[in-house]
Amino acid sequence: MSKKTVSQVLLVGRTNVGKSAIFNRMSDNAKSIVFSREGVTRDYIEAPVIWDKKTFTLVDTGGICSDAIADTLDKKVKETALNRLESADLALFVCDITTGISTEDLEVAQLLRKANRPTFLLLNKADIPEKEIEAGEFYRLGFKNVFCVSALHGRGIGELLDAVIENIPDVVEDDGISEGVAYKTVIVGKPNVGKSSLLNLLLQEDRAIVSEIAGTTREPVSQSILLHSNTVHLVDTAGVRRGRSISDPLETLMVKTSMHSVREADIVILVVDVSQGDLCSQELKILSYAQEQQKGVIVVFNKIDLLDSEQIEMFKGNVKHYDFLFKHLVTVWISCISEKNLSKLKERIHLLQQRCCQEIDTMEVTEVVHEALTHRPLYRQKQLLKIFKVRSMRADIPTFHLYVNNPILFGNSDVRCIENIIRSNFDLRGCPVRFALRQV
Repeated sequence: MSKKTVSQVLLVGRTNVGKSAIFNRMSDNAKSIVFSREGVTRDYIEAPVIWDKKTFTLVDTGGICSDAIADTLDKKVKETALNRLESADLALFVCDITTGISTEDLEVAQLLRKANRPTFLLLNKADIPEKEIEAGEFYRLGFKNVFCVSALHGRGIGELLDAVIENIPDVVEDDGISEGVAYKTVIVGKPNVGKSSLLNLLLQEDRAIVSEIAGTTREPVSQSILLHSNTVHLVDTAGVRRGRSISDPLETLMVKTSMHSVREADIVILVVDVSQGDLCSQELKILSYAQEQQKGVIVVFNKIDLLDSEQIEMFKGNVKHYDFLFKHLVTVWISCISEKNLSKLKERIHLLQQRCCQEIDTMEVTEVVHEALTHRPLYRQKQLLKIFKVRSMRADIPTFHLYVNNPILFGNSDVRCIENIIRSNFDLRGCPVRFALRQV
């Protein structure tokens, strides 16, 4: 029996007409980057919209360029937008009312008519009522449902939403993904290390645009998959470079968005290009940041197909310098080209989530800690630090309450000692661990 999901409403149009601004204005969680430059959005971005107790999915697509000036990347953006159009229940064709009809607007209109999708024409940047007088010429595009809106000020958005929910079906057939998200997994790393390729492989579809051009992905690209009967929300992010290497304000915004995705995630997958020979400082910073944010961490060493066995061993030797970081992490060596160890990565994602949600028996963990401290007691200011009980708490990550004689005397090094004892006796690889001190 097939499941049901909400209708799909697609924003489409040429570059720089304000599709992303309209997306952010209409959606419940604004997340599309808005920047005064053409072609910022490349992959499609989607978000749920609830209006008058009816829900639909709003999809923002990259700007469609004229074939006469489009490069290879522009053509991929166009192809992605048109593929999404095939499954849309309603298209919102966005034009800029201040510039009049352009050649590219005419080309997009022709594509929409060919696709035979129900279409509303949105004339954006009608910031004041007087602007609406300029709407007349746009009727020659051939669409009868025309709305003058302002993404900047919100003018006309309410009327647009009323019309949208009146013209879409309540439900359409779903692909079988369960409702709700069991956990969020974000893919991060430097530009051009294979993040988008990895996302596409995990999803088994061309969800993210892949190009040899560094920085192709500019916004978080997300989609859910079913993994061991759990719904996993996968997010691909823009590549993160060193701050001193960034002079473009758009890239600065992209990096901030990527770091926000890390904060929102349950599991972080750091992708490393092994053909570079070693880890770089930026990858170590991303790793440290994910651990600071108490996220489950998997490090994926990609592009092993480019190295021979001797080079791989050399890379492993270089990585040993960072054992202080990697000893508690999950690592997987893969090739996105050959798909080597892809199934192993899926299994590691599943197992890490299980570890993060586990609840360890209180009596067992208390006994383990007591046994260890019998042989190596802890002292602070010549006073014995006593731990009477270690209680495992139900939480999103392994959490322990330590019932002690004097919480004030316990320093960070003492808590780390307890953490090392617990990690050495229980399967917590890749998991962050949280502690709270309680006075007895």
